[in-house]
Amino acid sequence: MRKRRQQDWFSRLMDNLSWRSILFNPGILLIVATMILIAVATHLWQEHHAAFADLRPYQLHPNNVQVSLSPAAVQPLQDPAELLLDELNRTTKNSLLDPTLVPRTVEVFQRVGWVENVSRVQKSDSGLQVDLVMRTPVGQVELNRNTIPDWPLNQAEKLYLVDHQAIVLSDQLFSDQTLLRFTLFQPIRFTNLDEWSRWPDQRVVDCGSIAKLLQDRWQDFGFYRITTNRMPTEPDNRSIPYELWTDTTLATKVVWGNPPGQESEGEIDAPSKLSLLEELLAKYGPFNELPPTRIDIRSGTPVTSSTKVAERN
Repeated sequence: MRKRRQQDWFSRLMDNLSWRSILFNPGILLIVATMILIAVATHLWQEHHAAFADLRPYQLHPNNVQVSLSPAAVQPLQDPAELLLDELNRTTKNSLLDPTLVPRTVEVFQRVGWVENVSRVQKSDSGLQVDLVMRTPVGQVELNRNTIPDWPLNQAEKLYLVDHQAIVLSDQLFSDQTLLRFTLFQPIRFTNLDEWSRWPDQRVVDCGSIAKLLQDRWQDFGFYRITTNRMPTEPDNRSIPYELWTDTTLATKVVWGNPPGQESEGEIDAPSKLSLLEELLAKYGPFNELPPTRIDIRSGTPVTSSTKVAERN
């Protein structure tokens, strides 16, 4: 009886192991599919392994690195694409496939003195695109007997180019610039003033912010310098204004007031001051063509000491 039962069990098992049940068994199908994938992958590798291993199309080189500069008229001392590649070639990750390429590119240019901002870094199959905002000068800090009483008689004046953030710029990069002068009494100086370093004098920063607002219009207005009687020990003394002077024997002086964003109570903001200057320019012409005049624009209503200008009102 026992032998008969074993035979019945074996018969049922054999009946269940049909070709159909074998072919459509999930476990067997998975094994077969895996074997097919391995065979296909092996064939593709044997046929095309050289192309798979060739990463040269993804390597960075001068032809697939494009760097746009703003303003475009300023040409840096070193080609920015070459500068970037020189830095990236110090490592083995000089490839478009590198997931850290974008932040590394930003880091490289943030260390470059003439770069103010990295506005865009984008990589694609065709290469790397970088957009840079360059530092540009807005004025020159004046070091001479007008600003430093103990300035040696036989020593020529020195003019240091600065941008709107009071960063000292390279004379080589901006050698032919005509700019507003920042005339500050006893300007704080480094022993050796390094290029691309920040001038440690808040008054230089303040002058830079005013000059940036004026941009190239300062020439149309007829101004020559920005000055103030604030001392380096009291750079935040709002009772002492900044002034815009013309370059005449007896200068016309426009009392600007405080730097943009730091206006005192009752003082109009910087854009309103600029609009008022435009109105005065349209009505009277450049300020350097006026008779010696002091015009205070802080309140929004010009207050002048010139009788001739008052009569024209």
